[in-house]
Amino acid sequence: RAVPLAARSGAPAPPSAPRPPASPEGALLERLRVPATPTTLAAARLRMSATQSLTSAYEHLDAALAKLAPDPRVASARSLLSFVGKFDLRAPAALPEQIAAFVAHIVDAAEGKLAQFARAAVALAQSEVLDAAPTPAPSAPTAATAGHDAAPQAPAALPAAPAPAADAANAAAHVAERAVALEHDVKSALLALVQSPPRDASPAVVQSVRDALVATTAVQLNVLSAQSSDPNAVTIPLPAYFYEGGKPAQLRITRDAPGSKRTLDADNFHIAFVLDTKRLGTVAIDVQTVGRAVSVDVKTQSSGFAQRFRSTLGDLRGRLESLRYRVAAIDANAAPVGQTANVPAAFENTRDAAIDEGGASSWDMRA
Repeated sequence: RAVPLAARSGAPAPPSAPRPPASPEGALLERLRVPATPTTLAAARLRMSATQSLTSAYEHLDAALAKLAPDPRVASARSLLSFVGKFDLRAPAALPEQIAAFVAHIVDAAEGKLAQFARAAVALAQSEVLDAAPTPAPSAPTAATAGHDAAPQAPAALPAAPAPAADAANAAAHVAERAVALEHDVKSALLALVQSPPRDASPAVVQSVRDALVATTAVQLNVLSAQSSDPNAVTIPLPAYFYEGGKPAQLRITRDAPGSKRTLDADNFHIAFVLDTKRLGTVAIDVQTVGRAVSVDVKTQSSGFAQRFRSTLGDLRGRLESLRYRVAAIDANAAPVGQTANVPAAFENTRDAAIDEGGASSWDMRA
């Protein structure tokens, strides 16, 4: 067997060629522990304008799918795209459902639903085991204790009561519902159309599906990147625009209730919005609730804009009190001029936030 000359002479082996530096997209995927594929690399390149790209891609795809022959999969995909691709701010009653659908279909998609499905399956398995477990009979006295006065013993712990059949049925129904949800989100619908395109779909239509898939992945990478910088918060760019060409609204949800270790629920939460409006500029709305005592703080770019918001806060107070919240504080003020470095980190890390990266809206939202 041949032996390398360097090994025979005892000379050290030549150093290996240095590893080429990763591209910015590759470095992002490596940091987020996301496999580098053509789709994820293309999505990483779109991350700076993820939500705008998603809205544009969905509108283009919907127009392309509308020209195809009737197909149940196409009809289902179009209904999802139209509902989560762009919010209609003229219909505020639908906004809660649209935000929930956007989070479920875009931000979580199948990845998040897999965890929900697993938890539901475990709960079902546990309920079935408890339901089938026989009640243990009292143990007979052993030869060592029979006929002898034994020291009093603490009563044995009672076995867990078997789960009623109704509980097992409910758990089974929950598993079935989660299984259906796995197949009915936007990303799953797009993947199905890529893998098995409609019969009359042209290559251009298939490419539109791929573009929508990349844009969906870009939004997910955007959220993951912000969360990696602040694990206690989730920052989501929503497809809600106040004017044509405006930036998407930003939603930031803090997982832990402010000032306590209680988890997020209807009584304890911290939500912030950053809105890019045409007439009032950039607006930040901070809502904190602890034990159903809510504080609302609105920041605008000028005192005149703040006054306009203050004139509407009475209506907001009434709405909150009708929901049985106690309004501890509610006010609107102008934020002092500062630098974009003073923008909260969660928004700073989401580059398609309603704050221009170049500093066009240079004011301090933390003040």
